[in-house]
Amino acid sequence: FSLYRDDSALVRLNRLGYLADPPADLLRLLGDGLRYSRLTDGVFDPTVQPLWQLYASHFARAGAAAQG
Repeated sequence: FSLYRDDSALVRLNRLGYLADPPADLLRLLGDGLRYSRLTDGVFDPTVQPLWQLYASHFARAGAAAQG
């Protein structure tokens, strides 16, 4: 489930938007994430990675304003 290994199913899913033959473990993990999202009315959000990347790229710049 690495975000840093080009051969990981998660990286391929994020890059392509689909997996023709996803690993059973990934399907189980995504299903669990969806279940916890529903149980918490969205407080647990397995789709938070794009938002994290936005903030990380902003604050990685020299002199980035704290208010975004």
